[in-house]
Amino acid sequence: MRVIDLSRPLDETTGIFRESQYSDPPLEILPWADIPSNGYAVQALHLGTQTGTHLDMPGHMIAGGRTTARLDPHTLVGPAVVLDLSRAARVDDLSAWRAAATQPQVILLVRAHADGTHLTLTALKEMIAWRPKLIIIAGPLQVEVPSDEGRPAYPVLMALLSADIPVVEDVDEAQAARVRDGDWLVVAPLPVRGTSGAPCRVLGIQPDL
Repeated sequence: MRVIDLSRPLDETTGIFRESQYSDPPLEILPWADIPSNGYAVQALHLGTQTGTHLDMPGHMIAGGRTTARLDPHTLVGPAVVLDLSRAARVDDLSAWRAAATQPQVILLVRAHADGTHLTLTALKEMIAWRPKLIIIAGPLQVEVPSDEGRPAYPVLMALLSADIPVVEDVDEAQAARVRDGDWLVVAPLPVRGTSGAPCRVLGIQPDL
């Protein structure tokens, strides 16, 4: 069995989300107790719910949406269906994946082009119609929204969360590229309750061939 770790480490290199008037909480890992003084070592952690590789629940963007208090653990484990869009700058048809993606209990792993993959609105709606229990996004995934429909700040994430589909973001893209269809994916968020999301570890498990 091979185990692939898709998680990004939490350390001084961790990127923190920032906008012009907002920043997520900084990541701080501070000494709290040490072996010479206390007989054991403890560190204090300070971080946001969306720090590093993390799970977004619908309540992250949708008022009244599900939080981690209503996260079914069965959502977090399942066989992968890989939507490899990494060679495409624009995608308007996902029908090649429909049969696999509509099987029960699968987790979608969407691999985007390094410079961004643009889905048409039709393609995004098709993905949502499959009703996956969880989507992991590896790379910059965007959507083309017609000007007459308006454009939310984060249209892909907003659309998925509005459909009550939890999303995992900020995974290691190079490791995500190693995951194959049928590999098992395990998403292990911190067991905090009632939050809009949580930092998580994401593992791909490949059986021996």
